[in-house]
Amino acid sequence: MSRFKPTPSYTLFLDMLIQERTQRGVSIEELAKRLELTPAQVQAYESGHKQIDFVQTRHWCLALGVPFLDFMLRLDAAITAQPSNEPEPQGGAK
Repeated sequence: MSRFKPTPSYTLFLDMLIQERTQRGVSIEELAKRLELTPAQVQAYESGHKQIDFVQTRHWCLALGVPFLDFMLRLDAAITAQPSNEPEPQGGAK
């Protein structure tokens, strides 16, 4: 099993999620309760040791009282604004 390696864009995503949590004064322990996870699991996600999927991201936003679409639009703008060495996605729209 290969270990997940966060990209710069994924690290930015995690930084933004953590910023949302801390700006709202929500502890890891409180977020864990809201998500029905353990604090260790939340810490593993926030540190990039475990990957958060799209549906989980929505749950995190709901648990933090963050409008999901607003968060995703801000994330997209932040990713677009950062210089990147990440490869372009293959296939799909350009």
